[in-house]
Amino acid sequence: MVRYSIVILNYDPEHRMTELLNKCLQGIIKNSKKYEEDYELILINNVDGYPNAVNEGFKRCKGNFLIHLHNDAEVEDPDWLEKLEDPENITGWRLMPFGCNLPDCPDGACWCMSRKVFEKIGFMDPQFSEGYGWEDGDYWMRATQGGIKFKDAKVKLIHHDNKTFENYHPNEFLKLYNKNKQLFKCKWREQLNI
Repeated sequence: MVRYSIVILNYDPEHRMTELLNKCLQGIIKNSKKYEEDYELILINNVDGYPNAVNEGFKRCKGNFLIHLHNDAEVEDPDWLEKLEDPENITGWRLMPFGCNLPDCPDGACWCMSRKVFEKIGFMDPQFSEGYGWEDGDYWMRATQGGIKFKDAKVKLIHHDNKTFENYHPNEFLKLYNKNKQLFKCKWREQLNI
C-alpha cells in the first residue's frame, strides 16, 4: 500500500487551465522525489461539482494519508508530505479563519487526513455540489463534531486563488455562493444558533 494518495481536482472541461495544472504536477514531482515509491497521483476531472469530485478521488485512494490538492496550487516544499502527515488530525498547508464558532480551518487548496480520520468523518456532502463554497465548512463542522482537530502544516505552496471559477463561472459566483451558504445555515442552524 502506498503511504500518500494525492487527489488533484481539475475542473477544466475546455482545457483553459492546462498551464496551471502542469505547474501543479511539476511541483508535486519536483518536491516529492524522496517519496517516489510512496505516493500515488489521482487526477479527477471534475465536471459534476466539487464535493462529488472530492468523493470520487477519495474512493480511488489506496494510501494511508489522503491529500486533497487543487489544480491551481503549486507545491514548493520538499518536505510537504511529511509536514501534512498526522494520524489524528486534519492538516492544511495553512489554516484560515472560517467563523461560525469554528477554530481556524484548513485552506481548501491543500489539506490532508489519515484514512482513520476519513473513516470517522466520511465523504463530503454531495448536496453542496450544485453551488459554490461552504462545502469545506460543512466538512470542518462534521470533523469538529467528531472531535477532530486542525493543524497548520506550514507547507510552502502558491495558490492561484479561484482561477478556475473566474475562468468558467465569472457571472454566477454570488448566486452559487449564496445557494451553498443558505444550505450550510439550514443544515447547522441548531448547532450554531443561526
